[in-house]
Amino acid sequence: MKKRGFGLIMAIIFVMLVSSLGILGLNLATSKTTTTVNRYLHTQAEIYAKNFTEYVILRTLKHDYTLGCLDDLNATNEIFGFGAILTHVGNIGSCKGKIQLSNPKDGGILIIDVFVWALDNNQDDEPIQHNVKFHKRTLQKL
Repeated sequence: MKKRGFGLIMAIIFVMLVSSLGILGLNLATSKTTTTVNRYLHTQAEIYAKNFTEYVILRTLKHDYTLGCLDDLNATNEIFGFGAILTHVGNIGSCKGKIQLSNPKDGGILIIDVFVWALDNNQDDEPIQHNVKFHKRTLQKL
């Protein structure tokens, strides 16, 4: 009788050990998938930052500075949000720069800070947190 009870206890311990290993394996696989997705999104954010920087430079070159300064630019797509903060150095046309230089002939410089971040567009009940943010700074002579 004692031998049969001991076998039952050993079977319960074995089932608990196997289920614990299964849960650990599932948790590891899930965290690896999340890491892979975040790396992919970070790479995409770098590419979008470069492209949005070129878009901002194009907008600044087409802007008529006799009408005033070109302010911050923002955009979004289905995955990322984009923002550009423009800091004018020196005077450009009628635009008075936030940073003044001792020699006015050295003006016409633009500091472009581009920010890219992942949007949370999950339609499911469970929120997925993609903590992907990227910043790129560019100096552009106008």
